[in-house]
Amino acid sequence: MQPLENKRTKTQTGVARARLLFKRDLAWLPGYPLDAANDASEAGNAFRWQSNLTASATNSSANSSAVSIDGEQLRRAQMTISKLRHRFPRALPKVVDDVDDWLSRTDFLLGLLKGWVHHGETFSSDDVLRSGILPTRWTDELVRIGSSYPRLDGLLNAVTFLTLSDRQNCAIDALEWIDRHATELALLCEIDPERSCELPIRMLSVRETLSSDLMKVFTRCFTDPLVAECRWKRSDARLRELRDEVIKATKQNEFIFPEPKPDETLAQLVMKAFDQACLARPKQQRDCFRLLEHILTAELIEDIAQAQRQITTSEEEMCKLLRRFTASPDMLPQTKANQRELRKQVAESTKIAAVPISTVAAMGTCLGMLSKFTPPETRLWIDFLAGFPREHAGLSARLLAKWWSLWQYRFDHQKDFMRVIKVLSGLMRRRGVAPSILAHWYRYVDEKNVYCELVVNSLDELSGSRDLEKRLVRLLEKVVYDLPLNLGNELLSSMICFAKTSDDDPLSCSLIEHLAKKSDREYDETDLRLAYHFGDSLDLISEILIALQSDYELTELATQLKPLAVDRDLKLIVAKRLAGKDVRLLSRIAATTTILCDMQHPLPKRNACRQVTNWRDRYPTELNAALDRLGQVTLDASKIAESVLGKWFPSSEKLQHQIDALESKLAAGVPNPSDKARMQGRLANLRARQTQAPSVSPARCNKLVEKLQQRTDLEILQQYAKASRAQAVTAMQQRFNLNSLAEDWLQPPLDRVVREINRLSSPMQELGVRLLFETLERTTRNFDLEPGNVAFRKRMETAGVLMQPWLSDQVKQTATTADGSDYELAFTRDVIDFLLMGFHFDTCLSPDSFNFFSTVANAVDLNKRVVYAKTQAGKVIGRCLFALNDAGEILTYHRYSHDPKDGFAGAVDQFAQQLASQMQTSIATTGKVSKLVAKQWYDDGPWQTESNWLGDDGLLAKLVKEFPSEELLPALLDAKGRDFLKPRVAELAMDVRVRRQPKFLIALLDELEGEMSVRQKFTVAVNIDCGIASHRLLSQLRWSDIVGLVNRHQCNECDVFHGIAEYQKVFAVLTEYHPSLALRAIRASRPSSIKNDASDPNRTRRDALAKVHRMLGREHLANKLTNCPENKFRVTRNRS
Repeated sequence: MQPLENKRTKTQTGVARARLLFKRDLAWLPGYPLDAANDASEAGNAFRWQSNLTASATNSSANSSAVSIDGEQLRRAQMTISKLRHRFPRALPKVVDDVDDWLSRTDFLLGLLKGWVHHGETFSSDDVLRSGILPTRWTDELVRIGSSYPRLDGLLNAVTFLTLSDRQNCAIDALEWIDRHATELALLCEIDPERSCELPIRMLSVRETLSSDLMKVFTRCFTDPLVAECRWKRSDARLRELRDEVIKATKQNEFIFPEPKPDETLAQLVMKAFDQACLARPKQQRDCFRLLEHILTAELIEDIAQAQRQITTSEEEMCKLLRRFTASPDMLPQTKANQRELRKQVAESTKIAAVPISTVAAMGTCLGMLSKFTPPETRLWIDFLAGFPREHAGLSARLLAKWWSLWQYRFDHQKDFMRVIKVLSGLMRRRGVAPSILAHWYRYVDEKNVYCELVVNSLDELSGSRDLEKRLVRLLEKVVYDLPLNLGNELLSSMICFAKTSDDDPLSCSLIEHLAKKSDREYDETDLRLAYHFGDSLDLISEILIALQSDYELTELATQLKPLAVDRDLKLIVAKRLAGKDVRLLSRIAATTTILCDMQHPLPKRNACRQVTNWRDRYPTELNAALDRLGQVTLDASKIAESVLGKWFPSSEKLQHQIDALESKLAAGVPNPSDKARMQGRLANLRARQTQAPSVSPARCNKLVEKLQQRTDLEILQQYAKASRAQAVTAMQQRFNLNSLAEDWLQPPLDRVVREINRLSSPMQELGVRLLFETLERTTRNFDLEPGNVAFRKRMETAGVLMQPWLSDQVKQTATTADGSDYELAFTRDVIDFLLMGFHFDTCLSPDSFNFFSTVANAVDLNKRVVYAKTQAGKVIGRCLFALNDAGEILTYHRYSHDPKDGFAGAVDQFAQQLASQMQTSIATTGKVSKLVAKQWYDDGPWQTESNWLGDDGLLAKLVKEFPSEELLPALLDAKGRDFLKPRVAELAMDVRVRRQPKFLIALLDELEGEMSVRQKFTVAVNIDCGIASHRLLSQLRWSDIVGLVNRHQCNECDVFHGIAEYQKVFAVLTEYHPSLALRAIRASRPSSIKNDASDPNRTRRDALAKVHRMLGREHLANKLTNCPENKFRVTRNRS
């Protein structure tokens, strides 16, 4: 037996060919006539026919979706029907429902059309009904509906011909649907008289998937002028324009009458969404209409109508005012009081709530993205919206629009979005939406940055974490629904961190319940893990967590102390001190612990002390446990106990000593009788205490136990600190082959220096170790004989630069602080000064910061020196890094000082001028600085200072005095030449003498801006005082270039874009130029760990953000940034 072959049968082939014939010659069926049935016609005219299958849902005119039927088309149709009848008798039943009925109906229709085309005979739907070609029941129902609703005559005529020409049997349910929705259909038929039946017919064709509620909403969107004419992108845009023009008029300024803009209306947008749903496949069409039903709710449309009614009323009032002012200018308010009063009235009358406006825009976004959803995504959003309360439909639309924008922006998180929305939808269907979750969404839905919102905040955590979204929803259900707790917005944002940190749901629920009673805060995973690591009770865990959340430096310290958790006593001691933010001793321990761990050296272990315990017999038994613990810690337990408890439990020897002293004084005679009585009373009291057993109240006893425990904890920490320092010294001696190492190097702040040098990567670590330990005795750097340094020195001397002033301490400069104290500037040769460059001013060169390695490079490279300003007592006033570029010119860097009033910056300039004079070189602001010995060095950009030709007695100063602004550039070109100015254009443009001269700056840019790099243009733009020139340069840069420069050169330790300008200056210039660009740049300047504007701890950046938000009309966001208490945000480092 041969295997069966997968071939089509003759019947299948016939069906396929029959369908091709239908598509070729009968594609205009079903449909209905567009010409009036009783219009007179001439023979040979074509007939206009509206096809229900060929009509495109997106066409804008009736002609584009109409078919012109002439004699030739009718002939082909007749031949095709005959061919189907005779050649495809078995295939035809697979294409139409009832072959005989369809053939009879089609023959009748072709007869009517032939009579119209060939003989000019008119016909109407009455001819069809009287012919009996349609079922009697269907005909009677149609006649009844027509008599009940005369306004539906045109629709019923079209339905008659549609039924006559349809391949399916006559459906009575279509007439029943028309009867149920007669009111809505009558309104829809009146929208466009020329195409009155098109929209109702399309709705009739999708009646099985179109619900009655959505049908009513569609009808209102298309027929209610308030809703249909609403401009969805910004519904109050015209009102704002009118208000602005009225305000101009009140200020006696020129005004215009703004015309309405041809923006897309809500009716047009809804029509597009309906068209897209109609064109979808049956299953997807059902999902599209279900999603539309959840987005377009009757309650939401009513809210939009009310808001639009208020907007329309306000627009009419503003138009009346403008017409009145245009017709009669004398009616304008003349006095300032009247102008203020009118502006106040205008502001009140045009005040529209922001929520309805944002809801309209959000709903428009949702409708616009309907066509972009895949079927799984459509069903996902249906499931989510199905569990959402209908009274909060506006919130659901805004959430959907916000998530969709992030969905598009964060493409790599789309699967994570679907994961969390899916499980959240299941929770909402089971339990509804909790009030705290609703409040949370209302809080964040209108934020520009929604990174603190529950769903969005979960995306980064979900990446690479399996089933984390299930743990999140499980925890959320237990906390919000089962307990239930009314969680704050920020605590609710942190739920993903709680779910990710621990699988112990009861513990997490208890902790969340504990934290909910405190002030609302946002917690991250790192702080949670540290709190769980150290805490052993809910109270202690929550206290540690709150302490860590408010201080990021404390988090770093706790991370370094994690290895101590192997010792239970040390772990609890550290936990208590972290909770109380008592970190002075912990910071010392952290440095040595980190050194030991980095060297993979074991941590010191505590050994219990064995000693005689009879010394505690004179104390109450309630203190025995605390005393025993103290005795196990130290051999000096009895002395420590005496120092703590001696006041309340003195020893007999001590009492006897006091009695003997008083008796000797009384025996010697007391001159004052009152002192004698007091001493006698004191003596009697001491004798009584000598004979009685000492006792204290229970409260006092508890206090004493607490003091003993604190003293024991302190003793344990001190012992560990001493032992860890000793082991760290031993470990470093073994690691680096040192003969000796003083423990002073492991005392603050040097312990941090040693720790960070040990953590540097090779080869910087080797250089750091050499620098640190080869100079232990002389404390001055000794790397001048390194090959790289020797070669650089010879190159400079060959170029005529005198290196002796650079290598010696002969150049000095004196100055006076604001309070009158004298200080001196000089090059330092002290290794400690190099390594603590950042420590003194808390900059990015600090031992704990990311650029610490540069301090090693500054100390070992010959072309880098550091100037310190110190008082005679050794107090540091300021410091500045100097460098020699490859051309032998002096570069100076950022001047750091504690008080700007001390004049340190000016003193540095004087020092630089004196140094340049002695070295016979010049001061520059650009040039390559080579790495000589060190392989790594961070160049944050030289400071813009004066060189010799820009000095007080230089060429520029003379030319400024001799020439006006318009002649200054030609004179400078004649004196120096174009080649000299090309690399120095930025330096010249920012000189104090010319930066405020617009004519010169414009001429300079006309001449040389083509020679400037992107960074030079941006640096000049943010430093000059001419707004025109500044904006001209910024307009030549791409926004991405500006944001990239800001991101690369930001330093949150110093509030400076190194080599460009300070934060405040850059933000101010960009805000004036373009607020939206400023917003991007400000956000690009913050660390990636800061997720939103509200959690940014930098005050300069927060003030700039507030100003930008006000300029963009987001007053609520600006108020949030300026009104929040400072202690809510993490502590920032002060900028010098």
